[in-house]
Amino acid sequence: MVAKGGLGDAFIEPALRSLDLGWVPVVTASTTFGPDGARIEFKTRTKSGMRGFAGVDLLVLDEAMIISDAAHSAAMPIIRASKAERGPQLWYSGSAVDQETQENGIVWTRVRERGIAGEDPALAYFEWSLDAEHPDDVSDEMALDQDLWRQINFAIVRGRITVEHMEWERRAMSFRGFCVELLGAGDYPDTDISADVLVSIEDWLALEDPNSVLLDPICIAFDVSPERQTAIVAGGLNEHGKWHPEVLHSGAGTGWLTERLEELYRKHEVVEIVCDGYGPSAAMARKADDAGIKVRRLDTNEYGQACGAFVDMIGEQRDGCEVVIGGASAQGVVAGVGFAPIDHALRLSFERVERIGPDLRVEADVHRDR
Repeated sequence: MVAKGGLGDAFIEPALRSLDLGWVPVVTASTTFGPDGARIEFKTRTKSGMRGFAGVDLLVLDEAMIISDAAHSAAMPIIRASKAERGPQLWYSGSAVDQETQENGIVWTRVRERGIAGEDPALAYFEWSLDAEHPDDVSDEMALDQDLWRQINFAIVRGRITVEHMEWERRAMSFRGFCVELLGAGDYPDTDISADVLVSIEDWLALEDPNSVLLDPICIAFDVSPERQTAIVAGGLNEHGKWHPEVLHSGAGTGWLTERLEELYRKHEVVEIVCDGYGPSAAMARKADDAGIKVRRLDTNEYGQACGAFVDMIGEQRDGCEVVIGGASAQGVVAGVGFAPIDHALRLSFERVERIGPDLRVEADVHRDR
């Protein structure tokens, strides 16, 4: 059993008592008031759901293993103006992360890594879990050991949860789910965005040529992320006969997309306009069709093959393949191109692109796994 930095009830109960509310909150609505005017607000977590609050003394983020970066970023500033004598406090609580089922586990994983490292003087971290680095490392013997259950789930010792109920949970849940949720053996994502990238920064920069000119005829593709970031990319040959992909336009929202596609269609010899046939892009393809612009929807296999071909061409550049990357994308710095499996195919996931010049707005997750 691992209690990383923790002392169980010996810490938890005194810490809760240290809040010194002097009253027991009864939750009847989204807001609860104490006799001295103290207030507890219960808010749902959205990208901006906690904006607008100020002077919050204590912020508690429950189920931290599923909090998104956007919700976390929106929440952090609301405790800055706390006037509490002890200063502002931010509490996280959650179970282990399973990156197979929880796409937003990165925030909690970063907190955990900081806590285990023990180098942040402002962070106290307590974890009760099996001594296993991954659910696959949990043996049947460990999973069935009720003494371990008691050490990890100290609510059993206090009588709030019975061993019999946990045994029923074990039978009802999948083995992996039981290990993650109730034994704390998580499958945590890599917080290093440079890990396992398919296209390195060095390879990308080596191909950049801001002087390369994309010539007609061209093929155009567009994509819309779940966060409504939109990009238009063109591909074709440059004046030297090299294959030349280029980000033509990118930005927030989708309202500008159809008009820009119409403009490009009028000004250039466009062989074809394509997009992902599923997700947000498909909805915009219908609008383009209504405007008289024919858009071909790629199925999953075609999309995966195109992404794979792009990665191969970047890698083959080292072997003399004729590829350059031009236009606005040459002004930015790509943190890395990762991948996500989609029906045994490859979907690229562009991470963060640093904004260097005023005309560059190539955002994160322009090609995001869905």
